[in-house]
Amino acid sequence: MVINSDQNSLSIRDVINLRHQLPRYSCGIKKLNASLYEGCGFRSGLIYDLNCVPGNVGKWELIFRIILECLQSETSSATKKVLVVQTFDQIPWFKLRKSSHFHERFVNHIQVVQVQTLSQLIVFLQNSDFSKFKMVLIDGFQDLYRMNRIEIQKQINRNRKRRRKSTLTNNMYTGPIQKLYRVMEDIVVTLASIASKYQLVIITTGKCDVFNQRIRQEELNTESNSEECSDTDSSTSSDGQRTPEFFIQRILVPAVSLQDHVSELYTNRIILYNDWIRQVSPDGPVTTGLDKTTSIKKYIELLNGGRMKSAPHFLIASCGPSKSANQRFTEGWFKIDTVTFDIIDVDNVENVLPSTSIIGHQPLETDEIADSQ
Repeated sequence: MVINSDQNSLSIRDVINLRHQLPRYSCGIKKLNASLYEGCGFRSGLIYDLNCVPGNVGKWELIFRIILECLQSETSSATKKVLVVQTFDQIPWFKLRKSSHFHERFVNHIQVVQVQTLSQLIVFLQNSDFSKFKMVLIDGFQDLYRMNRIEIQKQINRNRKRRRKSTLTNNMYTGPIQKLYRVMEDIVVTLASIASKYQLVIITTGKCDVFNQRIRQEELNTESNSEECSDTDSSTSSDGQRTPEFFIQRILVPAVSLQDHVSELYTNRIILYNDWIRQVSPDGPVTTGLDKTTSIKKYIELLNGGRMKSAPHFLIASCGPSKSANQRFTEGWFKIDTVTFDIIDVDNVENVLPSTSIIGHQPLETDEIADSQ
């Protein structure tokens, strides 16, 4: 069989070369950039998702770094803009203005629009010209989905109370939920198509639900340790301090699960959360999380000595084309400058703990970037 080809057709090598020439934008964190699809930061033509706990430190610092990287990139047209779709939450534009990478001319290249429902978002996507943008941020995208789902569940519960003795089938409950899910799926497919067609970066954000569960101390001990130690010894640490009987484990759940089919439409999904970092000795390594066998007294000593702090962490999930059976999740942490709100990559500094504080402070001014027409 002979395949006819014309001179305008592209070879596989040409397609690969064109893909490598697409703009890529750094978030300022080497490990995060390397963990994304193709290992070169946020690439044009792809769609990403960012979820975090409400009020989490690091979300906007990370987003603003990508926006600034996009605006000052020489590989993109200077006339193109960054589109920010705002839903319910206020955007802390003062953090963008305080960044050491910010220039006043960038204000004219950021366009802000506001939507309140999924229907408004659909209409906006269908009637907008995305050729003038090089990046699109949809803040609170999954929150719109969560809000609609809650309203549907409330309506179904009201109907159930009025029809207690009637024949209420499961379809009356699952039907509207499934329709909403298909709408959500269609929107993500549309976003992926827009990103590919116009060669721009699309990032959606959402809030994680937080669930707490108790883990008892004896569940953490191995069977060998429990056989050697008595009940009294198992609740006492080596320094004589009594350890807690149970620990609270926080579970972060995005509105759209990482196991969901919609999740596979993304290139990567990122979850931000705050966790502890500690350095037991001045020359020792920095470790993350808490050692459940360490006493509270020891932790207080580390806090007072400045060798234990809270820092923003990230968890990257590989989805769609970037999914790998060997390594699906990558985690790490970073710092934030309290004056400029710039990202500080811990892999590029020698002493990560004694320097600028990790937790940001509340500034006195609240400058807003006006909507651009």
